[in-house]
Amino acid sequence: MVPLRPALSPPLGAIDFKIRTIELDGKRIKLQIWDTAGQERFRTITTDIRNWIRNIEQHASDNVNKILVGNKADMDESKRAVPTSKGQALADEYGIKFFETVSDAC
Repeated sequence: MVPLRPALSPPLGAIDFKIRTIELDGKRIKLQIWDTAGQERFRTITTDIRNWIRNIEQHASDNVNKILVGNKADMDESKRAVPTSKGQALADEYGIKFFETVSDAC
């Protein structure tokens, strides 16, 4: 696993943004990681993701790869901000892959 270091301090309120360039199979790949934790207080998470997709479509090259990753997969669905079905539906709407993960602070 490649450790990510902050490229900037959070530029947009509670959004945490990190950039990391890695080499994979002889190719340089630039990763941009956007963490929208806490944004539900300001806008819906779905709106944040729609804005994120729109910005990528406007400013990134056509061949950029996008994925949507939900967190807290170990939490009961009834307690999660976004259930698996809604995350998958949103990813399907944009034709991107959806994954879920568990963030363990240990």
